[in-house]
Amino acid sequence: MALPDQLLSARMNDATRCILIDNHLAAFEGATSEILGIPLNTDIAAAGFLFDLLGLTRINLQDLAGDPAAAGDLARNATLLKWHDSVAVRELLTSRKRIYVAKTIRQPLLLISGVVDDNELFSSLEASSYYFIRAHIRYFGSHGFFLMGWSGPAGFAMDWNIMHRRGDPSLEMSVNLDAAAQAVAPVASGIVGSLWAQGVVRTDVTPGTLTLQWGCFPVGNIELMIHGALHLEKM
Repeated sequence: MALPDQLLSARMNDATRCILIDNHLAAFEGATSEILGIPLNTDIAAAGFLFDLLGLTRINLQDLAGDPAAAGDLARNATLLKWHDSVAVRELLTSRKRIYVAKTIRQPLLLISGVVDDNELFSSLEASSYYFIRAHIRYFGSHGFFLMGWSGPAGFAMDWNIMHRRGDPSLEMSVNLDAAAQAVAPVASGIVGSLWAQGVVRTDVTPGTLTLQWGCFPVGNIELMIHGALHLEKM
């Protein structure tokens, strides 16, 4: 490139002599190539911009396979869209999949010992993938312990932690857990309990559904309340 350049120098008018037309066209071609960055001697296999009658519909960004190097540059690096803000390269967008699920319906269980699948807090998982997971759970019961675990596709594995609080700071705890359901918090009659969970889930070659499981032990009444949530992010 030989920037800076301009299009005005290539403009023709009624006074332009025929013998100079090819010179003006060459100047216009060169300025267009340099300003837009379009190579002159390369076959372009895909349009960089697509339009319909209403305007721009698509931009085709090829993988730069690296970060933008100059201030103001915007580029795709693999699954990331990055921008150089003159200080550093910033990540604007990623194709990593984010999933959010909310608990909107109260789900009571009567005289249960063990766990059931939640009827709202679940999400599909892709095969051979890793996901970071967070969950916020609100429960209410009669006595005993709140049980929590996960079901998933064949071969899946989890490593996650619980932060628990039900009105008494001394009852906070954090433990390393696998997917199997287990007692993670005491249930106190008349007190709403809250759980915050986070961890990593890995799928094998089989895709499927990750589902929160919950219940109580020993036999009792337990209820999962609204305003809980599940958040997964594919890594």
